[in-house]
Amino acid sequence: MEWPITTRAGLICCVAAGVVAAAAGNLLVAVFGWGGDWASVIPAGWEWVDRVVGYVWLGLFACLTTPGWLGTRPVRRGR
Repeated sequence: MEWPITTRAGLICCVAAGVVAAAAGNLLVAVFGWGGDWASVIPAGWEWVDRVVGYVWLGLFACLTTPGWLGTRPVRRGR
């Protein structure tokens, strides 16, 4: 019997958990302003970065959960 985490559904759950964690962090930054006052530091023409960074973190968290899922899979020896 396989553990549920080692199936493809487990991969989807791991990636979803990573995306939810990143989204929660982005929400906290957006609602409470925990990101600091960066408006005075951002040079002119770089305002678009604020709109992109959250999506980059979502992608990074999704990519970082995949090796975690691969690490839970059993090692298959031989054929």
